[in-house]
Formats: sequence, structure tokens, C-alpha cells
Amino acid sequence: MRLAVIDLGTNSVRFDVHEIRPGNLIRQLHRGKLMVRLGQGVFLEGRLDKDAIRRTVQAFTSFKRTAEELQATKIVAFGTSALREAADSERLLNTIRTRAGIDVRVISGQEEARLIAQGILNNERQPKGRFALLDIGGGSAEISVCQGRKIFYSDSFPLGTARLQQVFLKSSPPKQNLPGELPATDQLRRYIKSVILPKTISEGWPKVAQMIGSSGTIRALGRMLKKSGGSGKAIEIKELRKLIKSMSSMTTTQLLGIPGMEAKRVDMILAGAILLEECMDALGTKKVTTTDYSLRDGILEEELHLYREHQGSHLALHLPDLYAKAARFGGSEAHIRQVVGLAGTLFSKLKNVHKLKPA
Repeated sequence: MRLAVIDLGTNSVRFDVHEIRPGNLIRQLHRGKLMVRLGQGVFLEGRLDKDAIRRTVQAFTSFKRTAEELQATKIVAFGTSALREAADSERLLNTIRTRAGIDVRVISGQEEARLIAQGILNNERQPKGRFALLDIGGGSAEISVCQGRKIFYSDSFPLGTARLQQVFLKSSPPKQNLPGELPATDQLRRYIKSVILPKTISEGWPKVAQMIGSSGTIRALGRMLKKSGGSGKAIEIKELRKLIKSMSSMTTTQLLGIPGMEAKRVDMILAGAILLEECMDALGTKKVTTTDYSLRDGILEEELHLYREHQGSHLALHLPDLYAKAARFGGSEAHIRQVVGLAGTLFSKLKNVHKLKPA
């Protein structure tokens, strides 16, 4: 089986294609990512920006072509925070369905947190004792407290780099407020605390010394700190605080001059750094290690589980080759897939009659 996985986030859309072989062997055939900025203006206007819609639809039509070229037999696509909140998200979903033939499922924040944790815990080595997982997206942040592969506490918070930049910081450096008003960064910190602490305190979330951080924002901050003379192995909170202090008064041009800074993140990096610091403070964490695993890896794990539960035959593993051979003889792929589907249904419905094993 060849599986394509699409993770449509607030800032970027990620696209993977995997081949699942006998013995649950997985080979990655393709990995891509595009910054579509779907959340542009969403957290102020409540609606999707037309240019963001255009960029996203173009990305999906491109992904569909790649999936067909790689003979993917299944495409799963998930949408997160921006689509959860935009009043007109259904319009985009319908356009993607019409133009690219792909159905995007918008998942809840709680499901997003669970899938992120699943993707990390099944692939990353776990620290000893209790530790936290943190994923900072464009529209939300997912935090879980775990031990081994067990999740004790987990939730999604309406905190993300695009959201916080749009609502609080707005420019680089943040504009000076009116006399008597708190600076924008202080207002941002107060808001983050007001969102995280009621949940963690009321439910008794424990303090954790270690945290694993996923998402591009945290990895970017790790690279910046390393190139600025940090420890390199992990993000230390004292080093992060120094970086935030220096970035708070910088213009966009000055921010671009920081070693390791990515141009595509420059407008949201201060919001992301402050959010990371506040999350660490809320959980008593002193250092964060980074991981490349995240939501799309959790989606892959979910699909693999479904495959193992329901796939009793190895036939599906060979279908891509059979489709290609049939096409060379003039067969219609749509007709071939219909025949395969009907055959599978007949076999399944007649189990009690033929009593054959799936193999």
C-alpha cells in the first residue's frame, strides 16, 4: 500500500508519501512542506484570506499530482486550528474537494494533541521519569505530560505564533502602547498565563524537568541558540530569555541578521519564543530537546494501526504495480479501482459462506 499524508496547518502544509511493505516495513517516498499561511488574518477577521485560499488550493493540486505519480492508493488529509476557527472554512474544503479530489478532515484540538503525542512517543526515545511534549503551531499549542508511552494529561490551547502575532505584537519591534498601557509583550505574557494556568492548576498537572518540543518554531529557536553560542544539545531557559530580551527591540532587518534565523519565520519568531518560555515556566521546565516528529507522524501511526487491524492479505501491497500494468493494456484506473473495491466487498460479505482466510 502507498499512503499519502497531508497535514494542513495554520502556517504550513506538510505532505508525505509512504510505502507500506510486508512485515510492516515503511519506506518514505516523498516529504514536502509549503508555507501557505492559511491563518493569515483569521484570528482578527474570523475568515480566510483569499490569497491564502489560493495558495492552499494550489498546494493541494500539486500534492495530488505527486500522489498520482507515486501511485499512492490512499490519501488522508487533516486540517487544524485555522480551519477550526474560520467561519468560511467549508468553502475552502469544498474547493479542495472539487479541484484536487481530496477530502480534508478538520480535527478537534484534543484529537490533534493526541495524534502529536502518538507520533512522538512511537518514534522518539523517552526521557526517564515524567516529561512534557509541546507542539507550537500557528494557531494552537498542544501540551501533554507523559511517562514512557503513557499520557497522563493532554490538551490543546488557543495559543500559536500566527494568532499571538496578529493579536498582540503586530510588528517588529512591537509598537509602543499609549501611556499607562502595558507593553505588548507583557500583555502577551498575561494572556498566555491566563490560558494555560487555569487548566494545569485546576487539574493538578505536575511539574516536569524535561520537555520534548516539536514544530518548526521550536527547532528554529534551537538552531538560533546553538549558532549564538548556546549549549547546543537543548534549549536552556536562561539562554532563551536572553534571546527574547534582545529580539524584543529588533526590527525585521535586525532579526534577519541573527545567525540561524529563517526568513519565513521572522515575523512570528518573537511570539513563538515568548510562548515557549511561558510554557516552560508553567510546567517548571528548564530545558527542551527538539524532535522532527509531530502530527503527520501520529496520523501515519493511526493509519498503520487501521491497516494492521483490517488488512489480512498482502494483495494491497502489490496493487500499485498491478494498476500500472493494467493501464499499459488500456485499462481505466477508475474502473480497475471499482472492480478491486467490489471484489473486496464480496469477499468480506461472503466470509461465512467461503470460510477462507484473508490471505
